[in-house]
Amino acid sequence: MKKHTLAAIALSLLASVTSQAYASVLTLSFDTNFGDLSDPDTAAPTCSTCLTAVFDDEGTAGSVQLTMTVASGIGIATVEEVYFNVKDDIDINSLSITPAGGTGPAANNIYIGTGMGGSDIRADSSGVYDILFDLPPPGSDTFGDSDTLIFDITGTNLEAFDFAAFSVWTDPTDVNGPFVAAAKFASTGTGLLDCPGDPEAGKPGGAGECSDWLGVTADGVSPPAAIPVPAAVWLFGSGLLGLVGVARRRKS
Repeated sequence: MKKHTLAAIALSLLASVTSQAYASVLTLSFDTNFGDLSDPDTAAPTCSTCLTAVFDDEGTAGSVQLTMTVASGIGIATVEEVYFNVKDDIDINSLSITPAGGTGPAANNIYIGTGMGGSDIRADSSGVYDILFDLPPPGSDTFGDSDTLIFDITGTNLEAFDFAAFSVWTDPTDVNGPFVAAAKFASTGTGLLDCPGDPEAGKPGGAGECSDWLGVTADGVSPPAAIPVPAAVWLFGSGLLGLVGVARRRKS
């Protein structure tokens, strides 16, 4: 192998890793159902990606803009709760999250919670999360079909990829996931049966009576480079460049 070819491979590898490590946009697609699949009244809305969350730091650490978008065509279904995680080296209690616009619920109708291990940061049976957006229930001022919500999130050295982290199982009932993010959809009933736990069980079910959950798996994370690059890759690329340097000194 010619030395200039070796150098090109090394530089290409390191450039690729660098671009992955400092990419500024992270997209999470909520397309994995983890509700009660045996009950026809708890089926998630029928859309390819019912909810999308985009984190954008514009290449600068310290501030990230989050844009959540509900897919069009989900009918009367609405998003009631959205859960996210951050990587371990981020102090979640120091984060500042501020509404910045959108077409969804008014800011004063949105509760934002952060913390570790709190009961309000647990999403069904998928573990513990770091951040909760608690949105209005079905009725008025909901987060539904084609709506968007935008938030500015600030924190020390915070980057978009810091939100590519999985929930943590802490209870024997945690059997789903873990997920990078999760969302609870309301008004998803098909009208075929009553919902589990319905106080009027036994009466005919109706469309929009139920709720269901969607999660984000590794397949729903884009780009895949959001997964940390092993240190061995950096060492390999650096080693190749070192070999090129030694070869050049010998030739001279």
